[in-house]
Amino acid sequence: MVFRTLSVRGGMNLQLKSSTQLVVFVGVLFMCQGDLDFQSVFYSRPRHNAGQPCSGCPATQPDGALPYDNFQTVAGGAPWMAMLYSVANFMAADPFPHPFWQIPGVSGYSLNLDYMHVKHLGVDKYVLGSVLFLLAYRLLPKSPQENINDIYEFVEAFYKSGDVKTRYKILKLTMFNTGPGGYPCLKGRAMEVRELMPAISALWRQGMTAGDVYHIAICEALTASCRMDSILSSHRELAKLPPLIGIEFTCETFKYLQQQLLLHNYNGDRLFSITLKAHCLAHCGIRGQTIPPPFCRGAIWGRIG
Repeated sequence: MVFRTLSVRGGMNLQLKSSTQLVVFVGVLFMCQGDLDFQSVFYSRPRHNAGQPCSGCPATQPDGALPYDNFQTVAGGAPWMAMLYSVANFMAADPFPHPFWQIPGVSGYSLNLDYMHVKHLGVDKYVLGSVLFLLAYRLLPKSPQENINDIYEFVEAFYKSGDVKTRYKILKLTMFNTGPGGYPCLKGRAMEVRELMPAISALWRQGMTAGDVYHIAICEALTASCRMDSILSSHRELAKLPPLIGIEFTCETFKYLQQQLLLHNYNGDRLFSITLKAHCLAHCGIRGQTIPPPFCRGAIWGRIG
């Protein structure tokens, strides 16, 4: 019996039969992802309060020259959109690069924004918190507590009609009254927030005032948010969205964000906070035409494996 020796990187030798067909599996970094704090701590990315807090472009804080909360898409678009980092820009923006970025083939394009943290645990929480605040305290005719009880009664019926598995067991005023910066921000887990969005969208459409520009903006924002999640859920087995669907995902993302700009501090209340996560969601929308945000991690890793 004849054996041959295969030398493997790392110093390990394997004894193989001469008739053995060698199959080598090589790990390829598809993407790495994490929330903003994780990226800042482990990958030396800018912190949320930095002058230029974005890893993908030179956007600044809202009071800077390239405000990250500019989501304009007409007349040339927001300036930062024309300045998205190339690999060279990405490396040049960090004077003390993390060793991770020295791996051949790894760059800023390998770092993917965590869609769940950016949208469901970020932007959606502020939007739903603000809508619930308006319904409970400003628009519905009863006391805030009675109003939130009526809202949950509608939500519970909506859950049952759609056989929703991940539900809010209760809605209370203390769950959205005051969040960071004094803006309403709904408490809850990512899937609870995601599954509540269609219910609140249906409730708003049912009771909104026709012709009211702000009511229409809220309706369009809620609808766009639901469509974004629906697109990703419907194409969860794909590593890339079909071209036209990718364009639709981008359009729905910016529609969602632009309506929030219109609604920011609506009617004198501190509502619809625009945070850095909204800017990150814009990047998710732009990248949706190439590699979609990994809505379903299992589906992506399943395809790789």
